[in-house]
Amino acid sequence: MGEPAWRAVEQTKRLLAAARGRGIPVVHTTTARGQFAPKDWFSATREIDDITSHLGVEDPFAIVPELCPIDGEVLIEKIAASAFFG
Repeated sequence: MGEPAWRAVEQTKRLLAAARGRGIPVVHTTTARGQFAPKDWFSATREIDDITSHLGVEDPFAIVPELCPIDGEVLIEKIAASAFFG
């Protein structure tokens, strides 16, 4: 998150292209949101309006357009900070 993550977009695009080109399955994760998403430490301690205005983005949990899943790739909405838990 933050500036280091934005700097990593170009490298991540290359990694995705390489995996896709070799037929390696790609799985994406994002934070579940909406009325059915459970409250976690992040959403419980901060207001989403504060986050969006600070970052200058409409949805801080949206996948960057350059890195979005393509047809056939899996997208998992997670309820914890880790992609491997929750």
